[in-house]
Amino acid sequence: MPCADRCCWVAEFLSNRRQVVYAGKTESDHMALQFGVPQGSVLGLRVFVQYAADVDDIFSVMEYTIICSLTTCRSLQQTT
Repeated sequence: MPCADRCCWVAEFLSNRRQVVYAGKTESDHMALQFGVPQGSVLGLRVFVQYAADVDDIFSVMEYTIICSLTTCRSLQQTT
């Protein structure tokens, strides 16, 4: 049954995802994904930005500054 609204569509898009790893001609078992979005999806950047914003709020309360890129996050302790 197709989704009638955007929230339903997004939930369906992110549900029942599986991954497999290939190394040469060897294939791992298929495993269910509990978190994340499909690599290269349009939602990937949006979800990352939301995650980074929440992490920044947490670090701010702890008086740390966090600097994130798509591959790395670094924290710097504030000096007072």
